[in-house]
Amino acid sequence: MDQNQDQEQEQQQCQMCNVNPHKYTCPRCSIHTCSVDCVKRHKEENKCSGERDKTSFVSRDKYNYSHMMSDYTYLEDISRRSDTLTRERYKAPAFMDNRSKLIMKKAREMGIQYNVLPAIMTRHKINKTSYNNNTHQMYWTVECCFHRNNTVQKILEYSIPQAKTIRGMFENMLFVEKPQGKGDYNTIRYQVRDFRDAGMDQLVIGLKKEGAPKNTFVNLTSHLDRTVKDILRGEKVIEFPTIYIWLQDQLDENVILEEKVFVEYRPRPNKRLNKDQQSENNTITEKDKGGDDTTKNEPTDSNEQPLTAEADDQQEAVTEEEMNNINNNEEVAYAEEPLLTPSKITLTSEGDKDMEEHQLKDDKDNHSEGTPQE
Repeated sequence: MDQNQDQEQEQQQCQMCNVNPHKYTCPRCSIHTCSVDCVKRHKEENKCSGERDKTSFVSRDKYNYSHMMSDYTYLEDISRRSDTLTRERYKAPAFMDNRSKLIMKKAREMGIQYNVLPAIMTRHKINKTSYNNNTHQMYWTVECCFHRNNTVQKILEYSIPQAKTIRGMFENMLFVEKPQGKGDYNTIRYQVRDFRDAGMDQLVIGLKKEGAPKNTFVNLTSHLDRTVKDILRGEKVIEFPTIYIWLQDQLDENVILEEKVFVEYRPRPNKRLNKDQQSENNTITEKDKGGDDTTKNEPTDSNEQPLTAEADDQQEAVTEEEMNNINNNEEVAYAEEPLLTPSKITLTSEGDKDMEEHQLKDDKDNHSEGTPQE
């Protein structure tokens, strides 16, 4: 009996301090504790979160209503969490930053199928490709993989201008006495000394073909004088291009080298720019049609001659007659229609000239008939 009582007392005691009777039971590991200090000590020592494990095994004979409700709420939580994540995924912004968006835009304008990886990927982190708005050039990060005796030496070259040739890039890396760039070229040349000793003529160079079967490359050996822009145009690039280099006598038989197909890229026409140019052309055409105000009454053809001398003489004659009548205190009555002023008439052809002279004569007759007689 004494042993049974001792066992019961031990079960009722705190399992951390073994002094006080327990008050709390951990819902995760079922350890009995007596105070907050013992609870914290238990969590630190046992690395326990204190949360009940909703997926823990429960035997059938111990399974009850509370376990069933726990399973039900657990499934409801999973469904709600799944729906929330789906909504957040549609509302989440694109993972590309402004630099990546600019590079993708400019690369695709050059005819390159450029793709960007998520920001957490290592290839995205080491990519330093940039675009200079002043020079309007892309400066590429290029990965060079030197293969020899089943070993690969990878080297990253930064700030390679798009207008630089493949030959110029490798000569700067391997052969030039004073190479340009911030790379440790002494170390690089020591690591790939076998390729440097062999010379450019003994190298086989290929561009990794993304999305193609393994060991498939674009052969660049006969296109070393082409620029980086020409080589990448029409190709698929993920973050930055990868170029592989072999020695001619150590080329793997499984390597497939495809010939480079150079694509003449024509950018899509800018519809907005075309509309602006069309409106500008229409404005210029209207100006040409309208002309200045000073040139509207000028003759445009050799047959168009304004009646300047005759018109002035007739206008002066009418003015003198009116002045004489006014001086003699005689009232002058005019017809309802005013006299035509020949100075405002412009003849366009010989036939129109005769018609205008006839019309002028009729107007004078009508005026004389409408004037009262003394």
